Amino acid sequence: MTTRFERLERRTSPDGSEHWLNWVIRLESGALAGYVQATVNADRTAYVAYELSSRYWRQGIGSNAVRAMMQELRDSYGVCTFLAVLKTRNFRSLGLLQKLGFEPASEALAAQHRDESDESVMVLAWPVNASVHHAR
Repeated sequence: MTTRFERLERRTSPDGSEHWLNWVIRLESGALAGYVQATVNADRTAYVAYELSSRYWRQGIGSNAVRAMMQELRDSYGVCTFLAVLKTRNFRSLGLLQKLGFEPASEALAAQHRDESDESVMVLAWPVNASVHHAR
């Protein structure tokens, strides 16, 4: 078990080709609301994921946390393309991603990244001089 945690603590895949990053979402009160995570690939793409306790849904907490993570990935890792894979029926997650500017991936791109037929792939290409949507 210790070896596994030591490997995860390095925050990289065994071959060094991916960065595995995780952050908790902590409210001003100190309460934990959820987490965000990313897998950063050598080609400057990143998979993004998140989970938020249902009591904090629809308050902007999740989108703010994902936006902050994306900014960190861009600033520290040079990420310019973000991918998210979600269950097609997960309309809350779809709404959060759309709020941030994600769009459905082409069928060819989606086929490369989804594992199951009931998954959707969303993508956001974030050019260097663009900003992520800040709508609420």
